[in-house]
Amino acid sequence: MNASQNGKTIALHGDMTNDFIEQIRKCAGRYECLFGDAQNVVEKLKERGSDKLTEQQVLDLLTQGTTEEFYETHNIWGYFCVEPETFKNYMFSLIDSENRDNKYARLRRGVANFSRKARFDVYIIHCG
Repeated sequence: MNASQNGKTIALHGDMTNDFIEQIRKCAGRYECLFGDAQNVVEKLKERGSDKLTEQQVLDLLTQGTTEEFYETHNIWGYFCVEPETFKNYMFSLIDSENRDNKYARLRRGVANFSRKARFDVYIIHCG
């Protein structure tokens, strides 16, 4: 995955990894988040009513998040995975084709791995 910038536009190019260990290595630092300071992003998400996912929500995503309808019904743009101590972060967005392929398998497994294995807090980023 490579990034390029043209003015205010940032473009991401290349294949996204399905390997969880590689995803952990590619986490952004607190100040390298797509939306700015990751700590501020978490605060904004909480202000907008997005609490970190519960284990039941992760399970629902794994078992029910296989269709576009699931994400539309819940108004989901993506998931923000953040390590609560350092604010190291990784994001899964529905606009990335790799996250829609194979019934959203990369997104569903990735969110579950960050939540369960890495003990990251995971927040839903709602549309709009």
